Amino acid sequence: MTNFLCELIERCKKDPNFQKIKDFTVEPLLLKDHKGFMIFSNDNYYIDKTESFSKIAQKQFKDFPQRHRFYIYNKLNNKNGRNIIFILYNPSYANPLCNDPTINNCINLTKKYNEFSSVEILNIYSERNPKVNNLEGANNSLNIEFITELLRLRADSEIVLAWGNKHIPKEIHSFILNLQEESKHISIITSTKPNTKMQIRHPGNQGWSRLGGFKNSAKLTNIKNEPITLKELLKV
Repeated sequence: MTNFLCELIERCKKDPNFQKIKDFTVEPLLLKDHKGFMIFSNDNYYIDKTESFSKIAQKQFKDFPQRHRFYIYNKLNNKNGRNIIFILYNPSYANPLCNDPTINNCINLTKKYNEFSSVEILNIYSERNPKVNNLEGANNSLNIEFITELLRLRADSEIVLAWGNKHIPKEIHSFILNLQEESKHISIITSTKPNTKMQIRHPGNQGWSRLGGFKNSAKLTNIKNEPITLKELLKV
């Protein structure tokens, strides 16, 4: 199944309208100036669970009620650049018709650097929920297998650890540590403000106001050039 997902991604890069799949839903991006697609599960969220969400989130879940989002691909205008992968914590309400602030920040941060031609977005947990502390703990094994398999295929990509200062599953922890030995392209999002703590930060707007705001302050930092080790950054 994980190999199928990876093959599906490559097929959809050529034809994002391909949707004849039993377990997954492929939805082309319909946002202005965005070219790409999202891959969701085919099982729907319990709509009554969304009643505590914000009004904008409730609307987006009504339009796209899928329970899991596994992947986002966004093609940029720079045709000769590298690929960049953001690994976030879990999906919020973003869908092909409406980005959430986190996805917008990832794409806008990427555009600051004239070296990337495409953006891929993965999540530690695939369950869609804008209230991160209320994840229901739906089976996440397929998602873990998928992101580890995809990252193995992306040896030349810039990998951005961006799930915030949170604990992650042991499988991901071990995989990322092993990946560092094979790749020089592991980064985190840091602030241009002097003397800020080096940690894995989330690209959502929350928490960035005291640092000058995400748009003005955020930058990508390759950790191989920093005194802190990857092991010190990761939490299990």
